[in-house]
Amino acid sequence: KPGTDDGQLDDFSMYGYPYSMDAAEGYQTFPPGFGEDQQYFNATNGVIDSRSCAVKCQELDASSGAWNPRWESCWCYFSQLEICKEPCLEEVGVEFSRTPLTDLSYCEKSLCDSEWYYADYQDYCDVDMSFDSAACDAKIAALSQQSQ
Repeated sequence: KPGTDDGQLDDFSMYGYPYSMDAAEGYQTFPPGFGEDQQYFNATNGVIDSRSCAVKCQELDASSGAWNPRWESCWCYFSQLEICKEPCLEEVGVEFSRTPLTDLSYCEKSLCDSEWYYADYQDYCDVDMSFDSAACDAKIAALSQQSQ
């Protein structure tokens, strides 16, 4: 789990983000056409961990953010309106927000779906994540059943 050595999530409330969750529970993403409302940071920008990511997002008045230690990357999101949770890809890291992340619904498609961002993320989808479209479709169908 991301965060402290005891396996608990870090507390980001001191940065204005009282809600957090493990990215493995479904990280924040956008349907096509809505992903422009985010900014990306890494060590080049002085962002080296989840806390410096939260500080950067707070400085920019972002509504939420995410830190991924695998990619050593930070994302700050400026609108909660279209954000949904990735239904199929499991990542490591922490998501933090001003609003409850449990309120987010799962996206209707995966980031790696051919109708979404596959063309932009082919290597990530095919090589890094070994994306299985049929398995993803089955998982989305099961999640849809659970939410009804």
